[in-house]
Amino acid sequence: MQPFTTIHYDGTSPVFKSFATVQAAEAYLRELIVSRQVSSSDSLAIISNTDDRVVYFKQHNNTVASLYAGLHRRTPSFAQHWQQFLQSVQERLTIAFSALTDVVGRR
Repeated sequence: MQPFTTIHYDGTSPVFKSFATVQAAEAYLRELIVSRQVSSSDSLAIISNTDDRVVYFKQHNNTVASLYAGLHRRTPSFAQHWQQFLQSVQERLTIAFSALTDVVGRR
């Protein structure tokens, strides 16, 4: 399975295509838009298969500009959120341990 999948939904049936890179997936969707194979009511998406992340999704009025803007906005994955959470917990535990060490050291 390729790491990226595009979905083009025209209201009746979805079309799935797999790509090796997000750039290739973007080029495919851009070509659909430019060649007018996408109507104003169609939905487009790019999904990362490696971390189940929605890289791009737009339900109506897809344009090359909206595709570019949507792809260059970073959407954090669950793994990134989890890593940030663990880092926050570690920082708080370090502060608590330092405070506890100071209290015990003063006795």
